[in-house]
Amino acid sequence: NLKLHLESRIAESFLCKENAAELLLFADSYSCALLKELSMDVYAGDPKNVIQSDGWDMIRQSPHILEELLHHVSFKHMPSDNAHGTKGIEHLDVSGLRQELQSAGLELEGSKKQLIERLQSTKDQEDS
Repeated sequence: NLKLHLESRIAESFLCKENAAELLLFADSYSCALLKELSMDVYAGDPKNVIQSDGWDMIRQSPHILEELLHHVSFKHMPSDNAHGTKGIEHLDVSGLRQELQSAGLELEGSKKQLIERLQSTKDQEDS
């Protein structure tokens, strides 16, 4: 998929603390789940410099992005959900979700929320 390839190339080649805020907004606008997650990771690793970047003012004006950032930073390093050391679907990163979806032969594109819902729906059907 060209979109997924370009998304990963943008993240690998261009994402940095100076543009993480702008790329986070871009990723949110175009449902680029991996780029969005990696942009939030840059923020989590160096919030001071990301906040000082030119794009931060646009982030401040977006309550849903601020809420997602808070959630991402708060729950990124949560302990495992069960004794086997595996996390629930909602705690998988985008790469992990896409691997699970690919293994199930399902569509890989969409927001993280859409990927989680798609995978959960498939797992629920398998369990019933």
